[in-house]
Amino acid sequence: MLQYEFKAKGIKKKKVTIEISVEGVRVILRKKKKKKQWLDEASLVLMQHPVYRIFYVSHDSQDLKIFSYIARDSSNVFKCSVFKSNKKSQAMRVVRTVGQAFDVCHKHSANSPEDDKPSEKDSTLDRKKKVVVPSLLKGKI
Repeated sequence: MLQYEFKAKGIKKKKVTIEISVEGVRVILRKKKKKKQWLDEASLVLMQHPVYRIFYVSHDSQDLKIFSYIARDSSNVFKCSVFKSNKKSQAMRVVRTVGQAFDVCHKHSANSPEDDKPSEKDSTLDRKKKVVVPSLLKGKI
């Protein structure tokens, strides 16, 4: 259904690269590099979510090439980001990797000896830079 809305409005899908780590998920617009011209990667970052702000990740049961995740943005609003990969295996690998990053962070925080007292690191995480996040993005990885 969303695909038809995009076609009707003449909106082209954006090709993106998704970087996943224990720090979070970064979605970067993929651009062709022109000769002798440097691209500022910071200007190409479409969205960035720390792992602790990601609440759900899954692939579409009808189309395994489609996957999404829900994250709370800096204004505490939940946003769903939807992507379509070239292959089913890519989408499933992304979902699995985000889940693994979440597990690693959860285990790390559970093993932390100072659970009651907020650390300096925790307060630093709360002061993250505000990132403009589209409510819905459909792209290829």
